[in-house]
Amino acid sequence: IAYDHIHPDDIASATQYHLSLLHDPRPIVPLYCWLRKKHKNGSYVHTELIGALHSDKDGHKFIHCVERVISDERLDRMLSSVIEQIPCGIIMIEKESGIIEMCNPNAAKWLKLNRGKVFSEAISSLRNDLFSP
Repeated sequence: IAYDHIHPDDIASATQYHLSLLHDPRPIVPLYCWLRKKHKNGSYVHTELIGALHSDKDGHKFIHCVERVISDERLDRMLSSVIEQIPCGIIMIEKESGIIEMCNPNAAKWLKLNRGKVFSEAISSLRNDLFSP
């Protein structure tokens, strides 16, 4: 198996994915994997692999795998969806200004913040008691 075009940090995941496909006891059930793959321009793009183990009429096994590039917009939507639903509180703050860029519902509840009013505000102006140096 050649992993020349896979991001070095994703090689272990790609190997595990391939082994999972080979040893999956449920034939034709698709397995998913996300990894970064080198684009022809040299940059890495997020890629989704969808594969399943199949058998031909003689019983020979083979992997059928489809890959598709995940657009930045789709990646942003998926990340936003996960952040919104995660059970812990998450706030993203712009490093230089301290302005809140994102606040999920659990963080707003815990900090007693009104989500509709927190964006474009400095965290220190909203809850100085929690975020003072």
